[in-house]
Amino acid sequence: MNHVRFTLEAAEGSVFHINLAWPQAVPPKEGWPVSYILDEKEFWMALRATQGQTSANTIPQDAEGIVVGISVANAAQRHYAYTPLIDRTYAATLQPEGSGGFGFLADLLINEIAPTIEQALPVNPLRRSLCGHSLAGLFVSHYMLTAPISFNRYVISSPSVWWSDFYLLNHASQCLSLRRFHPGAEVYISVGQYEQGLGPADQALPQQQQMRNQQRRQQRRMVDGARELAHALRAYSCFNLYFEVVAEADHGNASATAWRRLFS
Repeated sequence: MNHVRFTLEAAEGSVFHINLAWPQAVPPKEGWPVSYILDEKEFWMALRATQGQTSANTIPQDAEGIVVGISVANAAQRHYAYTPLIDRTYAATLQPEGSGGFGFLADLLINEIAPTIEQALPVNPLRRSLCGHSLAGLFVSHYMLTAPISFNRYVISSPSVWWSDFYLLNHASQCLSLRRFHPGAEVYISVGQYEQGLGPADQALPQQQQMRNQQRRQQRRMVDGARELAHALRAYSCFNLYFEVVAEADHGNASATAWRRLFS
């Protein structure tokens, strides 16, 4: 695949790194499918998933379509950009410090990043995906529920539904009851089997660290939360919904299974 990486300096002092990979082959008549993936680590994991590669940061042979990676410069900007502004109509939860930049990134994605990519390369408008893992999965979930229709597929890996006292789950039913969604939009939600308890990798840790991990994961309810999000969406027939608990996966490697969906 071809590959370029560039930096985008946006408003509010945010810096975004954009990775763009596209096939060397002649594009199909209808254009290539395009997948927008949040976080640079996940961009590289998605490319490796196209052909089962394991080497980090290497470009594989041609995938089916265009893959765009969008990442922020640091953890503080990531937390700000991926988290929603809380609507106090639906929740009494206070806005966590350093959060609430969802609208800024959503606007940047739709009005600047996507048009730049899709003016430069031939894109199939009927095959546009938005993908995110962990906190970025929270962003993708909130985008799907609240933003204007612009994607046909949402790939949501291990979404941080626990954020701000499970705000997303509390807000989801109200959003769903008020909106009309893209008919037949595909939604794939997945989570690792070990994300709500201890897995094999924890066995080598000191006992106190294992206890802390167990307590934090039980509080966050990653598996239950992802399942509850899928259940809420399933109540609305406008989605083609897929839910999967990835066997023998933890939070660090569960997304590899999700990204294989992009090219299946």
